[in-house]
Amino acid sequence: PAAERRVAAERAALGGGGLVEAILSLACADVQLEQGRAKEGQRSAEKALGTSTELGDKKWMASSYEVLAVAMLSSERVDKSLQAADKALALYRELGDIRKEAAILRTVS
Repeated sequence: PAAERRVAAERAALGGGGLVEAILSLACADVQLEQGRAKEGQRSAEKALGTSTELGDKKWMASSYEVLAVAMLSSERVDKSLQAADKALALYRELGDIRKEAAILRTVS
């Protein structure tokens, strides 16, 4: 019960269930990729992308595409990785996030 209250409080502090789910899915994807579990990381990134797209949150859509690009690259799906990276890059440019633009370009180089 105490842990459930803490999780509920964290969700409320982060601004709602949908965005929290996207953020948690991306965190999960990062961990899975670090563990060499590319397929699971891809699924988690796709879940985050779906949620952030549904919410229309371009910042988290871009982050989701970026993690998805890494997952695809880890699975040696280079063309799919480049497609996801291009989408992330376009969103980062639209948002004016130069640092993230550079990071995604470095990721796929």
